[in-house]
Amino acid sequence: MTALHKRGFPTPTPYDGNRHAICMSLVKAYPMVNVKGLSNPETVYHSLIDQIIRFAEHGLVHGDFNEFNLMIAEDESITVIDFPQMTSTSHINAQFYFERDVKCIQ
Repeated sequence: MTALHKRGFPTPTPYDGNRHAICMSLVKAYPMVNVKGLSNPETVYHSLIDQIIRFAEHGLVHGDFNEFNLMIAEDESITVIDFPQMTSTSHINAQFYFERDVKCIQ
């Protein structure tokens, strides 16, 4: 998460970590799974697709890009969380995970 945050990806600010725990900034947003409607669904959709593509351009596939791991703020900006399943685009199953990430937001 630190490497992603340093490169401008919309993640919480990581402060410290120890084994399997990360201390990070509070995200002033809601899990997308709890959102009943959007003011600008097309803009949000394009933002999500842009993030999936941007990960891939950096050699990464999130692997679990869905409404439980996407936080949405009042201004409909997105914060991405939960990275344990992130994999390289050179992984043998990368295309499968990439396509699954895309299908999760359609």
